[in-house]
Amino acid sequence: IKEWGQPKSKITHLAFCTTSGVDMPGADYQLTKLLGLRPSIKRLMMYQQGCF
Repeated sequence: IKEWGQPKSKITHLAFCTTSGVDMPGADYQLTKLLGLRPSIKRLMMYQQGCF
């Protein structure tokens, strides 16, 4: 975000992919809080995207 040079308020979507199992609340929610993003951003969480 720092390298991007724009305010966090301009972020509207967050896509998060993980190879691990399902966790609730999801890692996307936790990352949103960790980064201090607005709770209203649109989130897409993709679980278990590893090798099958």
